Amino acid sequence: MKSLRGTLDLIVSTIDVADPFPLRDYLRLLFVNGTFVNVGIPDAKLPQLAPIDIVANGCRLAGSLVGSKKEATEMLELAAKKDIRPWIEVFPMSQIKEAIEGMKSGKPKFRYVLKQDLA
Repeated sequence: MKSLRGTLDLIVSTIDVADPFPLRDYLRLLFVNGTFVNVGIPDAKLPQLAPIDIVANGCRLAGSLVGSKKEATEMLELAAKKDIRPWIEVFPMSQIKEAIEGMKSGKPKFRYVLKQDLA
């Protein structure tokens, strides 16, 4: 992540399982006056921040539960137009045991997605 430090204008976090939640690391990725938006609701508490974590680059923290249907449609259209793809790891349904074990051990770096492969 060091190579991305200070390069992002916006981070939209959908993490809902992270312990510890690496918020400081994410804030360091933001460019001056960048914004971190937390959409997911992590199971664990967010870590305490020192004032320097926010004021060093003038970043903003925001949260959003759910957008309207119109906003969701606009977001999907933008993602399609800009060819934005989710960061996911796909498991066939036949490997669900491995996916669950990975989740329990905190292995996923992205979202796990199950794909139907069973008849």
